[in-house]
This record gives sequence, structure tokens and C-alpha cells, in this order.
Amino acid sequence: MQVDPSKLKPFVRTSASQITTANRCGLRWWWQKIAGIPYTVGAGAILGSAVHKQLEDYLKKGTAPDGTKAGRIATVLIPLLPDPKTVDAAHVERRFGFKVSGTEIQGIGYIDLIRPGLEAVDHKTRSDARWIVQPDQLKTDIQSILYSSHVAGRYDFTDGPVTFAHYNAL
Repeated sequence: MQVDPSKLKPFVRTSASQITTANRCGLRWWWQKIAGIPYTVGAGAILGSAVHKQLEDYLKKGTAPDGTKAGRIATVLIPLLPDPKTVDAAHVERRFGFKVSGTEIQGIGYIDLIRPGLEAVDHKTRSDARWIVQPDQLKTDIQSILYSSHVAGRYDFTDGPVTFAHYNAL
């Protein structure tokens, strides 16, 4: 496949997911983000988004997950979450920006939940337990570093260090 150089997109915006994709397969990232070749969103990603929406509604509105597959998966994570009555809605799906040092590149992220005690939480759905990121891997995980850095820079440290957690559902 040939790409018309005049059709290439300038790279000015990124996310933790894009950085992870580029680290795993730079060519795939280039085709998607620079050449603009669309990629198919898989059924797993669509289901994961639906689970996220169920959890967001639970945390922001107190709405119990429904009987769909996404709702049943979200129900697995509910015991790990705080009572919605105690959650500041501004700490659910918290949008934040960052700048890639030494460049003009801007980044964006969404933290699923910032818990009291300075914990950044990301909800994950996995088709297989082997894809669960282990605690020792989180120390070098781009998403955990960016999200924790945002929380550390935005909130008071009086409660101790910032932690990052993946809440996983299979």
C-alpha cells in the first residue's frame, strides 16, 4: 500500500494508549495515527467501553449495572468500588492533559476513578487472565505513570503517596 505524503497527519496529540501502541508496534501506530489508515475496533474493546459506562453511571448516579453482558461484568467490580454516595463526581472519568517534554505534543487521559487516599484507578476488562497487568509491571506502565503523576501534581500529599490500581474483570 502506498501513502500519499500530502495526506499524512501531523502528530500533535497523544495518549497513554497511543504511547503503549507505539512501544509495542511502531509501524501499527504510524499507520493508524500518521497515515490515517482506520483500524477495526474489536468486540472486546466495544464491550470494555460498555462496562466502563456501566461503572461510570454507578459511581456518578448510583445506577446499578443492568442485565446485559456489560452489566454482569461491571457487577464483578462493584465490590471494589466506594459507595457512590461518597464519591465526588469530578473524580470519575477525570480528564487531564499533559505535555511531552521537549516537544509540542500534547497528551490527554481519563482516569476512571480517583479514590480518597490518592489512588488512581483504571477499570480493565480482559478476555483472559494472562493479559492482566501485574503489580510489578505497573511500575513501568506508561498509563500508571501518567495517571499517578497527574494525581500527585494535582492533589495534596498529606495522605501519603499516590498509588495506581487496575481493577480487572474477566
